[in-house]
Amino acid sequence: MKNEEDIRLFDTYSDDLYRFEVSSVGSKQDAEDIVQDVFVKLLEKHIPLRRDKEKSYLMTMTANRCRNHLKSYTTKRSDISKQKGAASHLRQPPLGT
Repeated sequence: MKNEEDIRLFDTYSDDLYRFEVSSVGSKQDAEDIVQDVFVKLLEKHIPLRRDKEKSYLMTMTANRCRNHLKSYTTKRSDISKQKGAASHLRQPPLGT
């Protein structure tokens, strides 16, 4: 993609993608990061987009990135809960004392 085309895509679709992500992940910062990741990936991979499919392609990329983010978040929370559970078990006094 040419630089002008990259700028046009960002200017045209970034607000829609951002709003979609804020409603999906509930965090403005996470939404900004996800939208940025989508455009960085698009730039790095030099993915050619047909004009009539631009928005749907970008929305699909964003939705997939959102799923990955939520899956990662869920896994991290689960790991933290397991660690807390194991740690609290270690702190309990032995039974019968």
